[in-house]
Amino acid sequence: MALRVYEVEPGRCALRPAPRRRGWMDETPESFAYRCLPLVMANTHGWEMLCPFAFEVEWDGGADLRSVVVHTEDPAKPQNFAVSHFAGGTLTFNPLLVVRTAPGFDLWVGGPANSFKDGAQAMNALIEADWMPYSFTMNWKLTRPGHRVRFEKDEPFCFFFPITRGVVDACEPQLQLLSDDPELEQQYGWVSARRELDRMAGDPSFQGWYTKGERPKRGTGDAPEDHRTGVVARPFTRRTP
Repeated sequence: MALRVYEVEPGRCALRPAPRRRGWMDETPESFAYRCLPLVMANTHGWEMLCPFAFEVEWDGGADLRSVVVHTEDPAKPQNFAVSHFAGGTLTFNPLLVVRTAPGFDLWVGGPANSFKDGAQAMNALIEADWMPYSFTMNWKLTRPGHRVRFEKDEPFCFFFPITRGVVDACEPQLQLLSDDPELEQQYGWVSARRELDRMAGDPSFQGWYTKGERPKRGTGDAPEDHRTGVVARPFTRRTP
């Protein structure tokens, strides 16, 4: 599927496939957090936009535009890249990129997956990028008045990926009892009992079932053919005339 990004100002903002690793995950005992496959899959499920320079931003708690002040270490850097634009304690990034998805696909835009920043929270947006002919902004809500929030050079400030339009609208949500699906109830019961036995024995092997795509069935595996253990987002290549 085609995914095109058009630069209004070439070189203003670098892009990269979202990496697998996170600092806080590295710091967990024996890097245990990486054993959670769904967490790792989310880390890599898209692309990131990177800050071209380091800066700090501070909010005084007010609601007007002047309540957010951006402090850049190099006055020669583009002053319109990170600004106070929407007021209300919001920091706005202007990457000046026009993203074009394939027909029928929206663009999910937010902060880096499973990353955290003290004093700031990334906002999420859903954009109809298959027709929109202009750039969009990435916004962060500052949450701690009087606290300076720092963004480093090459730190990701935006995370994006395409999503099929209308997939949520097409869902037909139903709430049921587990007993309504006897096979699922049997598998759940078997897994729960095995998990408890392994926990008591200090054996975390049950956590590998999901990674291997196994649906326990009286001790046997039943892996679906489309089970994945990784997401491979390709790097952007530059088209040359």
